[in-house]
Amino acid sequence: MFRSPSFQCQEMALRQLKDGVLLANTISSMILLNKCLVLEVQDVRHYATFSKMLEAESISQVLPGVKSTEEGLQTYRKFYTEEEERSYGVIAICVSNLVVQPAILLASILSVKGSTLTHGARALAKHINRSSNKYWGNLNGSDSNKNKLAMGVIMDLISNSCWLNMYTVQPHGDVFEIRVAEGYGARWSKDGYKFIGFLEPYMDDGHLKGWKH
Repeated sequence: MFRSPSFQCQEMALRQLKDGVLLANTISSMILLNKCLVLEVQDVRHYATFSKMLEAESISQVLPGVKSTEEGLQTYRKFYTEEEERSYGVIAICVSNLVVQPAILLASILSVKGSTLTHGARALAKHINRSSNKYWGNLNGSDSNKNKLAMGVIMDLISNSCWLNMYTVQPHGDVFEIRVAEGYGARWSKDGYKFIGFLEPYMDDGHLKGWKH
């Protein structure tokens, strides 16, 4: 168990928790645990008491290792008082692990077998001189420095993305794409397993101009 876990969830999940009932079940509801583990919310169920919840849910799923309802109640009382229980009730959030965690996908972007340059650094090298405002930075120094710059660019795009879309583009087929307000972005395969590359802002005759601007 984590001593001081931190949680973050999407707004849909927050509304479900505030209202105390399941308003909608959406596969886009996620919980971020300790800034590294992403869980997908499958269902949110409301109970009047912990006893009711433990009766309805499998205790082995709710509290692995705990053998009785009495022992389970003692565990919950350490962080949730009877007064709080009477006032707010109890919510059971049913979650599942993602097939592939974002951290693992990011690691695949940042590694190339038999090379000291990562996939990200190689992709960034194609874009570094296309932007006149030096949006992509300067790809100088050792391979290690180039890899760090690529990681920073990818993390910045993910953190500041304001546009996300999934569509079909040749020759890649179905892709997942993100962009920031300035128009720069990145593209992955639909399932997220393959990093395709970085993107310049939309422009007329972009291909003819080599996307230089």
